[in-house]
Amino acid sequence: MIDYEENTSPFFQANKAYCMSLEKRLSTLPMALSGYCNSYGFDIEGSTERSGLGIRFRFEKFQRTQNGLVIPVNSTEYAGLVLRITGLPKSPTLTIGKNAFWRLLTPKMLRRKFPKPFYLRQNVAVQDDEISLWVQLLAQHNIASLKLQNGSLSCTIHETTSDPLKLLTDLEHLPRFIKAG
Repeated sequence: MIDYEENTSPFFQANKAYCMSLEKRLSTLPMALSGYCNSYGFDIEGSTERSGLGIRFRFEKFQRTQNGLVIPVNSTEYAGLVLRITGLPKSPTLTIGKNAFWRLLTPKMLRRKFPKPFYLRQNVAVQDDEISLWVQLLAQHNIASLKLQNGSLSCTIHETTSDPLKLLTDLEHLPRFIKAG
């Protein structure tokens, strides 16, 4: 259950509307969402099983304030999603993220296929059609990082997500080495 700290703030009303839309979109999954929602943000978690895989969502939005001793400094706002899928094969390891240094260490053939500043590290052979699926997935959902390690796939997005169920469905249709095992 989501604990709504009710008030008349327009920020609260916007956060509440987003949280309620999440509840509505995820209602097709047998999952109870829990967390809080107030004027400053929200922190909502939910987990379930689907097709033999463990699925855990975490949606968050918060503000950080900084001290400005001489010059006033505005607060910064963060919104994002972490989706973790467990129960995958343990052997493959794959990391896709944004880092200029790791991009330099990525083979030239792979660098050409990934937009800047993305990089790819893996311990399995990846086919060209699989790479194009990954690139399409990154662009479509504004994914900041994907990490498959020890049978767990972690996907991080640094903005609010309008359709987390579509993201989950797209991640379930990943290349063969995710499904194998």
